[in-house]
Amino acid sequence: MKYTKQAVWLANKNGVLPRLRKQLIVAEIRKRYDADDEMAVLRQAQTKPAEYAEYNAYVENCKKTVDEYINSVIK
Repeated sequence: MKYTKQAVWLANKNGVLPRLRKQLIVAEIRKRYDADDEMAVLRQAQTKPAEYAEYNAYVENCKKTVDEYINSVIK
C-alpha cells in the first residue's frame, strides 16, 4: 500500500478515512489500468462485456484488498 499504517490510523482518527480509502482504491486500480484505459473499458461496457467483467472483478478485488488493509490497521 502507498500509505503507511500511521497515515491510515491518523485518517481514521481525524475523520477523513473515507477519502483516504478512495485514494487507496484508485491507486490499486492504477496498477493495472491508467485513467485512459479505465475510461475506454467503461465506455465500451456494452460492446465488450467480457472486458468489462474482468475490469469490474479487478476493481471489486481492489476494494476488498484496501478494506482488509484498513481494517487490519484500525482494529
